[in-house]
Amino acid sequence: MKLYPFSFKEYIEYFPSNNIDESFDEFVNKGGMSGSYLYKSDKDARKYVNGIYRTTIIYGG
Repeated sequence: MKLYPFSFKEYIEYFPSNNIDESFDEFVNKGGMSGSYLYKSDKDARKYVNGIYRTTIIYGG
């Protein structure tokens, strides 16, 4: 299975903003995985991305 994260361009199209710097910081902190944006807290979003990493990289390789 191939898994592709959002590019920053796609992120901006999905989450329009007037402040490109804040948007970029959020994109970098949460990662490009679209599911991470469903979580309200940064901690939960990181847990989601970490779970994807463990599943696809560590156990799937």
